Amino acid sequence: MLSTIWLLLCIVIGCVQLLVATQLEWLVNGDFVQGLWAICKLPECHIRESLLSLSVLVMYLLGAVLLLLSAIVSLPIVWSKKVVARFNDAKRLGLVANVQFIAALSMGIAVCLVPFDMFEVQCTLSMLLQSSKCRVGWAYACACIVSLLSVCCPVLARLISDQHKRYTLLITEHFL
Repeated sequence: MLSTIWLLLCIVIGCVQLLVATQLEWLVNGDFVQGLWAICKLPECHIRESLLSLSVLVMYLLGAVLLLLSAIVSLPIVWSKKVVARFNDAKRLGLVANVQFIAALSMGIAVCLVPFDMFEVQCTLSMLLQSSKCRVGWAYACACIVSLLSVCCPVLARLISDQHKRYTLLITEHFL
C-alpha cells in the first residue's frame, strides 16, 4: 500500500512539474509575463537566452524528468512478488531513492533561483515582496509547492527499501 502511494505521488509530482514548466505565468509585472523558457509582453513572446535562465530551465526539467522516470522504472521492482528477489529489489530502491533525492534537489535549487532572474520583467526581489505591481504567478507558486512535496519521494523510497530488507531477513531467518 505504501509503495503504491509512493509511486502515485512520484508520477503525479513529475507530471505536474512538467506541466508547470510549460506555463508562462511564473513572474508577472503588468503586461510582462515571465516563464522558465520565454518572456512575453502581450501579445508577443521571445525565448529567454541568458545563462541563468537556461540553467534554471535545465535543472528544473532534469529534476522533473528524473523523478518521473525513476517512478516508472521502479514499477516492476515494487510490484515484484518473488521473495528471493526482495533483497536485490531493496538495493535497487535505494538507488532510486538517491536518484529521486538528486531530482528533488535539482528542482528545489531551480525554484529558488527563479527570483534572481527576473530583471527581464523589470522587477527586483524587494518589488516582488512588497509591490502589488510585481507578483508571483500561479505556475511559480504551484512549482514551489510541488518541489517541496517532491522531497517526500526519496524519503518514502528509503522507507520502502528498508521494508523490503526487513522482509527478506524475516523470510531468511524463518526458513533456516
